Amino acid sequence: HQCLYGRDLFAGTRFGVYLSTDNGTNWTFLAGGLTFNYVTSLVAIDSSIFAGTMYGGIFRSTNNGATWTSTSSGLPSDVEIRALLAKPNGVGGLNLFAAAMRNGIFLSTNYGSSWVAVNSGLSNATIQTLVAGIENSQAAALFAGSNDQGVFVSTDNGSTWIASNVGLTNPTVLSLCVGSNGRGGTNLFAGTAFGGAFLSTDNGAHWREMNTGLTNPYVQALTISINDGNVTNLFAGTGGGGVFRSTNNGLSWRPANAGLPCSVNALAVSGSNILAGNLGGGMFISSNSGITWIEINNGLAFPYVHAVAVAPDHSVFVGTRRGVFLSTNDGANWNQCDTNFTEHVQCLALSPHGTSGVTIIAGTDEHGVFRSTNNGLSWEQSNSGLTQSFVLSLVACPAEQSTMNVFAGTYTGGVFLSTDDGTTWMQTGLTSATIWALIGFANRSGTTDIVAGTNSGAFVSMNNGTSWLQTGLSHGIFSLASSHRVGGGTCLFAGTSGGWGVFLSSDDGSSWIAVDTGLPPSTITSLAASDSFLFAGTGFGVWRRPLSEMITSIQQISDELPNGLRLEQSFPNPFNSATRIRFQIPGREEGGLTSRSLAVLKVFDMLGREVATLVNEEMIPGTHETTFYGTALASGVYVYRLRFGNFVETKKLVLMK
Repeated sequence: HQCLYGRDLFAGTRFGVYLSTDNGTNWTFLAGGLTFNYVTSLVAIDSSIFAGTMYGGIFRSTNNGATWTSTSSGLPSDVEIRALLAKPNGVGGLNLFAAAMRNGIFLSTNYGSSWVAVNSGLSNATIQTLVAGIENSQAAALFAGSNDQGVFVSTDNGSTWIASNVGLTNPTVLSLCVGSNGRGGTNLFAGTAFGGAFLSTDNGAHWREMNTGLTNPYVQALTISINDGNVTNLFAGTGGGGVFRSTNNGLSWRPANAGLPCSVNALAVSGSNILAGNLGGGMFISSNSGITWIEINNGLAFPYVHAVAVAPDHSVFVGTRRGVFLSTNDGANWNQCDTNFTEHVQCLALSPHGTSGVTIIAGTDEHGVFRSTNNGLSWEQSNSGLTQSFVLSLVACPAEQSTMNVFAGTYTGGVFLSTDDGTTWMQTGLTSATIWALIGFANRSGTTDIVAGTNSGAFVSMNNGTSWLQTGLSHGIFSLASSHRVGGGTCLFAGTSGGWGVFLSSDDGSSWIAVDTGLPPSTITSLAASDSFLFAGTGFGVWRRPLSEMITSIQQISDELPNGLRLEQSFPNPFNSATRIRFQIPGREEGGLTSRSLAVLKVFDMLGREVATLVNEEMIPGTHETTFYGTALASGVYVYRLRFGNFVETKKLVLMK
């Protein structure tokens, strides 16, 4: 969602508003006062910029986005603003309209200071988009696209609305745009969910389908431009299928995707296969660690994938905009689990029960949580205690006595916990946060900790969500993954929003280091770890990096008990990309130290900044060796330090590239 104000370009995202003053080459995050960051719409009026948000109402800035104030008087609480439209009122002023999803349309005649409902004739329609005609400033009709009842038209500034859908065979209208037909009339275009594009040349009275060449029928954005030759270009943005262009008012379309990569929303590992899902392109599989990919959409009738989950028997479940699909043969074929379950599924979790199967738990963007105990054949809504209906993330973790805890992350509602397989829920912390990602992992003590990714960074809970501690990572976290270390322990990976890359923690989330060398500046929408690689889903496709470059394995060279502690010089030194570090842990008490003490081996630059944690765990007695990879670091002198009880020893190493 974007708007142009003078030469400044504003973009609304799930994380707030960004500003570009150089045609999109560089962007600056505008944070001041925008307390609800999920921005769905933007419009500029005179010297003001308005931002519509999900559940937070409308905000106004009068200083180019530097600060924002709420302008929601008269709007329902927790309103979902889907579209904003400014239109001259014919007497020298402006009317500002807001599409409020389930609450209809609202009008402000005083720059957002107050709002009144203008819903006569809308029949409780769910409004998604707004556009005004182009005749003259006062007579131009208003058009509203709805999620379930097609298009509505108003010719009296929104006072009354009339449904206008003759020929519009798909009632889910996601986008509208208006342009001249070149003969003094108006072309009105509608983009629909799974129905493609439609055209009306009589102000919406009649419609006809315009899909020749439009291979992706999920048209979520439409816009018109005129090039130097006065030829009208009509562009259609699709859900996962890229951009299409028409130069003949929609009679035919061609892809316009040169340089535009595929956005990957979900990743999962199934045995030796890597699975990737995106919106519009469906599912892809790689059996060679991501070198090549094959499309696997046979039977996947709605290829708009938000989530992928793999069961212990390698069955694969995918959450889509039309329910859940199942494959039992590595994606060769898909079947919709329950054709009556057509919710927009945002996330999935599988809660296994030994040999008796799994409970499948699905989080949706409107109606909370659903669960299935029969492999998806039927579903029941399960929201007892769940006070927020927009569920973004789910994770099932082992609890005591072979039971499972299920955690749900919500939009602006924090984390909820279920101890009965998703039947009932209770809020358990971070109560006003948006939880984009959740993961459970085995800590160094063998118990399960939970990490939550929020707009304010990563938080960890060591007591099933009763309390949360903010870690040293404060960037917005959109995705999480984990990998077991050779020699024991778990490494955590966090994918960020806004182009901050991927971070690694090898000490249960206490500290993090960047491991983003080579990644494009994109939000990391998904992460998954195989035995050898970490895979990152981005707006530029899938990227991978060897785990060996990021995770240090610890090898026991000898179990002969050393007489004392020793940190040896790394070899080789100087080194190019990798060097080995050997150290000895005693097996008897020496100076108050015992083999039960924690060993910590870290690497620092010459300014004292930590660049890697190589060891952070209790070590068994003997001689050990680990490898330090300097691939992501600049040439220079570094120091590595071993701490064991009261013993500390430091040595230098030199990286030369």
